[in-house]
Amino acid sequence: MTCLAMKVFMSLCVIIFVLTAPSWATLCLIFIFVVQGGGSRVTERLGQLETASQGWKTRVGPQDAQQFTVAGKMSSDSPALPPVPVLGMASRKPTPIVFTNKGIASASVPSVPDSLAELMKRSISVPEGDEDETSSPSAVKVPQPYDDDFAAFFPETDLSRLTSDGDVDLDAITIQSHELLVQRRTVRVQRKYRSVNPIKALQSRTDIKTEYIEVKSGVADREIRRMNIEKLPKNCGLAVEALAALASKEDITGVALRKAGEGSPATRQWTHPLLLRIKGRRHPLTSVIRPHYSSINQGDSFVLVTQNQVFHWIGEFCNVIEKSRGADIAQHIETEKDLGCTGATNVITLDGSSFSEKHRQFWKLLSLPDDMMSTYNGESAGHPGEDEVYEKAVSETYMAYELDDDKLLPVSEFWGRCPKIEVLDSSKVLVFDFTTEVYMWAGKNADMSQRRKGTELAQKLYRNVCEAHVAWKATGIPWLDREMESKNRPEYSVFARITQHMEPIVFKEKFLDWPDFTKVIRSASSKNVRSSKKVDGSVDARPCDAQAMIAWALPPPDLVLEGTHLGRGDTYYDPDRMLHYDVSTQELLIWTMHGSNKVPLAHSSVGHFLDTESYIIRWKYNVKANARELSGLPSKHTDVGRDRLAYFVWHGTRAPVVEQGTAALLTACPEDPEDAEHGPITTLRQGGDCPAFAAMFPGPIVFHNSAFAGSSRLFLITGEEEGEVRLEEVEAAPRSLRSRASLLLLDTVTSLCYLWHGAKCPTNNRKVASSAVSYLTKSPAKELRVIDVVNISVTEIDEGEEPEDFFGGLGLIDRQIYSSLIDTVITEDWTPRLFHLSSIYGEFTASPVIPLRFNPNRVTPYPYSKEDLYSTSQPSLMLLDLDNSLYLWTGWMEGDLDSRGSVWGRHGAERIASLTTSLHYWDLRGKSPRDVHVVCAGLEPPQFKAAFAVWGSSPEDEVAREFNINEGHTENEMKSVQDELRGMTRTYPISELTALPLPAGVDPTRLEEYLTDQDFESLLAVSKEEFKELPSWKQTNLKKKTGLF
Repeated sequence: MTCLAMKVFMSLCVIIFVLTAPSWATLCLIFIFVVQGGGSRVTERLGQLETASQGWKTRVGPQDAQQFTVAGKMSSDSPALPPVPVLGMASRKPTPIVFTNKGIASASVPSVPDSLAELMKRSISVPEGDEDETSSPSAVKVPQPYDDDFAAFFPETDLSRLTSDGDVDLDAITIQSHELLVQRRTVRVQRKYRSVNPIKALQSRTDIKTEYIEVKSGVADREIRRMNIEKLPKNCGLAVEALAALASKEDITGVALRKAGEGSPATRQWTHPLLLRIKGRRHPLTSVIRPHYSSINQGDSFVLVTQNQVFHWIGEFCNVIEKSRGADIAQHIETEKDLGCTGATNVITLDGSSFSEKHRQFWKLLSLPDDMMSTYNGESAGHPGEDEVYEKAVSETYMAYELDDDKLLPVSEFWGRCPKIEVLDSSKVLVFDFTTEVYMWAGKNADMSQRRKGTELAQKLYRNVCEAHVAWKATGIPWLDREMESKNRPEYSVFARITQHMEPIVFKEKFLDWPDFTKVIRSASSKNVRSSKKVDGSVDARPCDAQAMIAWALPPPDLVLEGTHLGRGDTYYDPDRMLHYDVSTQELLIWTMHGSNKVPLAHSSVGHFLDTESYIIRWKYNVKANARELSGLPSKHTDVGRDRLAYFVWHGTRAPVVEQGTAALLTACPEDPEDAEHGPITTLRQGGDCPAFAAMFPGPIVFHNSAFAGSSRLFLITGEEEGEVRLEEVEAAPRSLRSRASLLLLDTVTSLCYLWHGAKCPTNNRKVASSAVSYLTKSPAKELRVIDVVNISVTEIDEGEEPEDFFGGLGLIDRQIYSSLIDTVITEDWTPRLFHLSSIYGEFTASPVIPLRFNPNRVTPYPYSKEDLYSTSQPSLMLLDLDNSLYLWTGWMEGDLDSRGSVWGRHGAERIASLTTSLHYWDLRGKSPRDVHVVCAGLEPPQFKAAFAVWGSSPEDEVAREFNINEGHTENEMKSVQDELRGMTRTYPISELTALPLPAGVDPTRLEEYLTDQDFESLLAVSKEEFKELPSWKQTNLKKKTGLF
């Protein structure tokens, strides 16, 4: 037993030593155990340990992260993946070349000046502008005097005198010389050379040039200019440049101006449709590709750009980076109006696995046949590893050049790789060749001559053979290899000239480190003191100045055209010049839109407007100054004025958008430019017309509503002057009646009309309404749809005296449904007033709402419309004064309680301030606070609706109604302001203020103000007065400790 225990102990020791000892010690021990017979056990145990160390891998399942990758999605949909592309060891970098005007040159050949002007440059201290004055070299031919006519210059010798013979005796000739010394000389024999005519010899030489290169450096002109500048007075107060300009003499007749309408094909930067492919895994590459449906595949992200639309097509198997980058690029193009896309209003995102009407527009732009529309979803995606191969292979084809004199030199640091921002020098001109895109980039400090030379060389490079295609090696990506097969650039390639800080997004995406300032988190500026301090999020809204609200007077409406005040369209008094101006209509032409054409409106239909149409109104008018002398008689120096022209484009609420745009286009750009008469153009929406608009028509204006197609038609009549009457069609129901207005009930079948006057309608308004109805029924227009226009009759009735057939038109009348004033005592000469209460500009103020139609000399019962309430920024607070009652209208807010944020807290503080302002305002007017009420948007009672001429339905009604019902309000609710203020300023126990949700109307930033004095001291251990004296940080810490923050 002891022997067995010793063997086990020794075995364990050996195992431990084997696991910790060096390899030579292990081998020695194993050898000893084998010799002693224990080696087999050690080997067995070592094998067990090795097996156990590797066995855990078989017990743990594979990671499930693989199934969420692009490869996992593709394997689940189609088990047979495309073949893996191979990048290979071959380099695809093009050979660095030097590009000149003559084409490609060797990069190793030293540069030699191409002209003698480069060798004759002056000092470097000479300004660059003066150096540019050097004219281009010209060849000057040297006259040749040794020509064939040279002999004609000399007179001919008369050889006839030498032909006569004479007899002379030689003995008679005496020698005049004397022999002084006899010396013997050796006579040298002279060789006879061949005589050559020197003139002919000179003509036969070929090394003599007959012309030379003349280089004009402009030194003389500059010296003359300098001398002229010195002659000018030195104390003239002009700059040196101005003096130089005055001293120079320029020949403007020698300048050839280019026509403004000329456009070079090279200046067209972008052609549409433009298709961009975003592909890659680490740094996705954005490239311009062929705008064809065969270029789209399910593995990448694509952006299609037109002049008016931006599409972002997302492939089913594109990775997250491609999807995100494509969305950013599309949004940038739409926001910044980049790549020639000036009319896009939003980005259309398309899913590659579905089909819709937007998909149809997308495929139609890419020339997809109609029979493939519903079935084609793009080419199939490649292998998941294709993105990395594409990114590496394509980036090797990128080439960057730098302009050096008249050559483009390769930038070795960024040749065959993605460029970085450091290569862009503001004083240089660079050319980038991205295969399908060639850009000439000019720094802001680059010389203009360099820019022109860079553009010229870049265009030649663009038209030259693409070196990237020549050096391309196959990658195993079929469509990519096909694109790189051709040595010439494809027809959809892009050439663009760009300047620093004006780069397009497709150019920026080529750079590895282009800064995106929209995603940079910047620290607060030290100059902005307010941003470095903590801002109190609470709102301290104080009541408005009610006295100023009462003193405010409604201003009269005034139409201003071309800087001239037209007032209400008939007269205007200028207080500055103390003159009266009379406005008269000379001519009125109206067209209505039918499709893309404008059709003249019939004379009988002038003044009638359909809500489904758009109209073009041409108003020719005259403005005359009506001056008087001191005696009161008209002045002889009256300014008659000129005939003026103005255009109005009126759109109905249901007018097609296409016709609205066509009407505006035909007004601004008429079909015949030669007959066009220029004048200001004013666009009007239905309900936005002013008194001057109605005054230009010979009679009342009528607005027809296509929603009411019954035989009984009801028109509400407003207007205080005969030239400003307007009839607006309303629903033929009792709720449309108004006690302070007149209404016309027309039966189109029986031709029976009732002119109904409300009980509190002003007398002047009754006369004006009666005159307008007489004008309309005298010659009814076709828009009234009256069958028997001959026997039409009008009966005037008052509220409360309606006959039975009047009830047959509207049914039994319930006076409460339209809040009748027949039994109410009110002030009839009161014009309602409306105020907008808000603290959006910091201080809580009451801004008066100026109505479009108001007459300061008459009572205007209905100056405001429903749009004045619902068109404001919500949630809003509006105060309406009806003289006998005061209403505080509260708006609504979209979203749930958690998404309201600080806006709802500010609205609560504004609400308390507005309630206090309402009571103070009403108290200053000497009225009872019981007549001040609070109404909610979407739940307005009939008494409030009756204060507006027309109360129609709108899409915002349901939203406002749902919101206020969720807030606990009810239909036709009309709360007292006193009760509402008491409820919002009441105190709450601590348990309710520290629990969610908070009570209605409680400001979450000022919970301590809703505590009683006793609860405040017991919870915060200080009084309210002491708490207000503490610093803000101490107040915040106390509220955090007690749960009130």
